Amino acid sequence: MLFPDSVRIDEDDDALEPVEELGWYKKAKKRMNPAKVLKIMRVNAGLTQAQLAKKVGLAKQNYNSLERGARPISMLMSKKLADALGTSYLMFFRENKSKL
Repeated sequence: MLFPDSVRIDEDDDALEPVEELGWYKKAKKRMNPAKVLKIMRVNAGLTQAQLAKKVGLAKQNYNSLERGARPISMLMSKKLADALGTSYLMFFRENKSKL
């Protein structure tokens, strides 16, 4: 999960607002792509590029190309990355993220 389902807007109010209805979320979602999702997931997992590259059997330079968006993330690689990061491979496909 890249973003929480809901957030508290006013610290004096206990009500939670659905994050998908907030402007900052909509803007962030438009800018997301598989490479950015990969970097966010790696950083959240506390891994370096070298550590994640090793887990999925890639040279660090090849992994770096994925994270920069210079190389597309294949279906097979998305499954390896997802296993290493403990998430769904669908996280790396923009059109399917809304269905998670």
